[in-house]
Amino acid sequence: MRAWAGVILLVGGCGFSEDRFLVKGVDRWCELSAECAGTFEKDACIDVFRSTDREGCTYDPAAAGDCYAELPEAACIEDELLGLSTLEVPAACELVYDCPEE
Repeated sequence: MRAWAGVILLVGGCGFSEDRFLVKGVDRWCELSAECAGTFEKDACIDVFRSTDREGCTYDPAAAGDCYAELPEAACIEDELLGLSTLEVPAACELVYDCPEE
């Protein structure tokens, strides 16, 4: 029985709390985005992300943990039409917040 409790703890502990994601996850996301784009500052990105109203949204801690882990492998992609680079955000990052359609 103890072995199963440890497995459950390990599996359940893989996600990020929302507070942790809003600090560590957003910091990583914005740092990589700013490096890729080169057109905005990391701190400005963080301010925008943290000030966005997410009332009514559901937070997924497992997706947040996956997002954080996958971000370093994200690629910069160039929009040839606009001549800008953007970070190709991992699919897990798109699942961190599930917000109702407006």
